[in-house]
Amino acid sequence: MRLTFFQYVVFTALTAQIVSAAELSASRAARDNTIINTAAASSHSTLRADEASPSNSESISDILTRALRADTVGLRSSNGIASFDEALGIPKCSSEGTSCDTGDLVNGRGPVYPEPNYPNTLGLSCIDGTSGGPSDESVDRIIVSSESGGYLEEDDRARITATVNCWADGYANDYVYFYYASDEANNTDWNFIERIQCTGGGQQTLTTSYTLPKGSNQAVRVSIRHMEDDLTNDGDKCGLGPFTDNDDVAFTVAAASTESPTSSLEPTVSPSTPRPTSQPTPEPTRVQTLSPTESPFVLFSYGESLVTDNNLDIQISDGLTAKMIARAGSRVNLANGGQSSRAYHMYMDGAGVTPLRDGGYVYVSNSEDDNGKAGVHGLYFSNDGQITDYKTLLYGTTWNCGGGKKCPET
Repeated sequence: MRLTFFQYVVFTALTAQIVSAAELSASRAARDNTIINTAAASSHSTLRADEASPSNSESISDILTRALRADTVGLRSSNGIASFDEALGIPKCSSEGTSCDTGDLVNGRGPVYPEPNYPNTLGLSCIDGTSGGPSDESVDRIIVSSESGGYLEEDDRARITATVNCWADGYANDYVYFYYASDEANNTDWNFIERIQCTGGGQQTLTTSYTLPKGSNQAVRVSIRHMEDDLTNDGDKCGLGPFTDNDDVAFTVAAASTESPTSSLEPTVSPSTPRPTSQPTPEPTRVQTLSPTESPFVLFSYGESLVTDNNLDIQISDGLTAKMIARAGSRVNLANGGQSSRAYHMYMDGAGVTPLRDGGYVYVSNSEDDNGKAGVHGLYFSNDGQITDYKTLLYGTTWNCGGGKKCPET
């Protein structure tokens, strides 16, 4: 039987010594300077750090800037795998990239279903509830990714994908809260994005999106709360209930692009010259070679007369067109109007196309994830090019790459 919020207050007061400083310190050997005080008259514990950690007067801006400044200048990476940062007390992606993924670094909840380096909140600002077990509420993974597919950049839209565990017997009262913060002056406190109700018990994947504010150092918080036991509201940055889990991730954001949105589709070509004079045979009508009445087999060389697709922010050879059909972390839209049962895989790598007996084909793609979370996935097409299904073909592997001696598939 679950304790109510008020029963939990009494329960915490009677058993505060269980969550002692020594026990918590032993579970975090890497942070042996952390001091943890358990409040006997409150429904949650109050944590503070010594002088090596942020002071009470230090803002989120100060915390983020101090811990991220040294190792983020000029770095770019599309890998996006976070590592635990002792100064922040949360997972962090130090380099600019297309996404930031906590992986297993926040899996579980506090000491109940042991979460690595708990509580995983910026500056040790929130503590996790200590009631229940593995079947109860927890935030298990957070991914922040660019909606455009490019680098996470100021003023662009970002998607938060949270893997959470909802209580099977009472998921209708489980809500997941999303917040963001940055080191820019107007966003130095946690800003509420939205809350989403769990629609089922067990592991669920919930997504929301927001516009990245100014500031190179930013963070996202995901908090799951059982509302019968948690009296907090949207504006409360920490859930305080006995089954609450609060987790943060920090990441680096690129400066807003200064490129003019009205720039030419062919930036390397002078606007006064339709075609470069070095082009031996100008082909002003080459785009028309894709006409259905002519042969579809047209030879293109990569980099030959590149144009920019402003919708997708990519460059392709003149005469080709591009369409986004799947996005990492989002369900695939199918031709029948439905969606795939699972989200499209992360860290796409080596891929190929295999024909099917019915005349359709499957696009087979590797996922180069780590720690047994990689695999091989298939995007299925009908003979007229319509997407019919998306499936996982292999799971439980690590670093599925593109083949060759330098790719460490296991």
